[in-house]
Amino acid sequence: MLALLALVAVASAAPQFFSGYQYPVYPYQYPLYQYPVQYPAYPQARYPGAPTTGSVDTRGLFTFSGFQTARANLVATTTAPVYTVTGNVVFNQDPITSLDGSASTYEAYLTGAGAKANEKYQLGVATSCAAVPVNLGTQITSPLFLINGFYVRGTSTVFNVDGTNAKTSVKGQYLVVTNEAATGVRTVVGCSNILV
Repeated sequence: MLALLALVAVASAAPQFFSGYQYPVYPYQYPLYQYPVQYPAYPQARYPGAPTTGSVDTRGLFTFSGFQTARANLVATTTAPVYTVTGNVVFNQDPITSLDGSASTYEAYLTGAGAKANEKYQLGVATSCAAVPVNLGTQITSPLFLINGFYVRGTSTVFNVDGTNAKTSVKGQYLVVTNEAATGVRTVVGCSNILV
């Protein structure tokens, strides 16, 4: 049996000569004159009429209605109100997350000038950047040392992507990041684009 497996491996690795396909010919000795350069005739795998798709993160091999995602970017602003925290947020809802498939997990990456080391932040979802946000979980203290920002991950039983089971949908809402300074006053330091 092993001999048959070795024979199959050797036979599949052997060069296959198809019609119209030639391997380049190289001289075995130092040439006395310049040979013309020969290149292999590799078939080009081009399909000029093929449609182009969006970015890689929007494509998938399989899509199911039970697996839903809402995402947005946090953008810094220079005009009032000034937001200094940048990054992104992704809400995922799938049957694996909870037993009834209605809870959602979220992951936010916070970076920028407003993401400082060893400070308290609160994530919330609001209808606009100026509205009072509904908190996502408890306050988060950023790591003691920050190089490029930090991730915040959690599960929400109040919000989900599609609004099923009497939960609020995050689509069409905004992620608001507040910072509680040493004075105890919460200020909005980041706000996302609309979640889609």
